[in-house]
Amino acid sequence: LFLAVALCTSLAVPALADVEMELEGDYASGAYTYDLREDGTALIITFNKNLQYPAYSLTDLVIPSELDGHKVTAIGNYSFSYWFPAGVESITIPEGVEYIYDNAFLCPQAEPTVTELNLPSTLKLIGSAAFSNHTALRTLVIPENVEEIRGNAFYTMEPDENHGLQTVICYSRDVDFNVRTLYDSCAFTGVRNAEFYGYPGSTLETLYKTHLDEYYSSTQQPDGS
Repeated sequence: LFLAVALCTSLAVPALADVEMELEGDYASGAYTYDLREDGTALIITFNKNLQYPAYSLTDLVIPSELDGHKVTAIGNYSFSYWFPAGVESITIPEGVEYIYDNAFLCPQAEPTVTELNLPSTLKLIGSAAFSNHTALRTLVIPENVEEIRGNAFYTMEPDENHGLQTVICYSRDVDFNVRTLYDSCAFTGVRNAEFYGYPGSTLETLYKTHLDEYYSSTQQPDGS
């Protein structure tokens, strides 16, 4: 595996106030509204508007693997962005989820608190700005079956030594980062001086050879061995 120390810059993602949208699932289950996909599995649309979490009452956000007996396989656009509970420290996406769409967990808070993100081995897609502005998150592990990560997926605003990703470990060899030219947005826009671990010859290695100011290679393993 190679190790790259990276600086990635590009365009900023839009603010929530700049986006007009309608979030309303056909079905409601507890804290969630959802739609059914063609295969009968659930696409989470949002937290139920009628169910409010008191501030700082929820520290571990664990997405359910089923809603009303329907397996959750997708998390929709902006599904958690507008009603993201203040004080959440960890997000766990269950096994079975394959798609996390654009802006799904975009953080609207001035002082983000999420320090841990657990992604499932079944994950295939991470959408644009899906985890943008979670500047308290320091370590990211990308599972081996991820096929696509869109621009600004992990955008970091004004990072410093205490904010923003510091370690990214990618087990997928062939991620499509949707970068076709030097002007396209990088999945890690705004990240400063993070260490990236991945396989030699992988698409991650190619991305950072072409989109970073500095590139270093190493044989260090993700576990430090």
